[in-house]
Amino acid sequence: MGWYSNAPTANRIQNTGTIMACAERLEVNQNILQSVDQFSSDQITRGNWLTAQAFSVQGASSSLGVQLQQAVGELNTFRREAGALNAELSEHIDTFIHIVQQFSVPRAARQLNMSGKDMARAAENMTAHSLRNLFTLQEMREDSIAQSIRTIDRADAILNPSNNSRAALTLPDMAFRNS
Repeated sequence: MGWYSNAPTANRIQNTGTIMACAERLEVNQNILQSVDQFSSDQITRGNWLTAQAFSVQGASSSLGVQLQQAVGELNTFRREAGALNAELSEHIDTFIHIVQQFSVPRAARQLNMSGKDMARAAENMTAHSLRNLFTLQEMREDSIAQSIRTIDRADAILNPSNNSRAALTLPDMAFRNS
C-alpha cells in the first residue's frame, strides 16, 4: 500500500498532480498580486512627489495635497495587506514543494505521516483558504486602488498640465484565478 514503496501508482500520480496544480495556481495568483503591489509602490512614490509639489505650490492648506495624502495612505494600506498575503502564498507554495518531496519517499519513511490523499486534501484546503483571502482583498481594495490612482492622475494633470501621465490606463487587473 505504499508504506515501504514509492512506485508511481495511479493514485500517487494523481495526488502529486493535485498538489502541483495547487502550487501552480497560487504561483500564478502571487504573480498577479506582486504586479499590482509593484504598480502601487510606484504610484506611492509618484503620489508622495506630487503631494510635496502640491503643498509647495498651493500652500500648507492645499486640499489637493490632502487628497493625495489620502490616496497614498490607501495604497499603503493595500501594500501592507498584499505583503502579508504574499508571504502566506510563498509559505503555502514552499509547503507544497515539501509535501511533494515527502510524497516521493515511501510512507513509512516520511517526516509527514500522511497519506497521499490527505496531502492532496491539505494542499487543496490551503489553496482554497489563500484564494478566499485573495478574493477578499480584491473585493475590499480594487476600487480604492483605482480611485487612488485616479486622484494621483488628476493631481498630476493639475500640477503638471503640460507633462503629466495617466497611470490609470496601465493599472494591472486584479484578475485572480480560481482554477
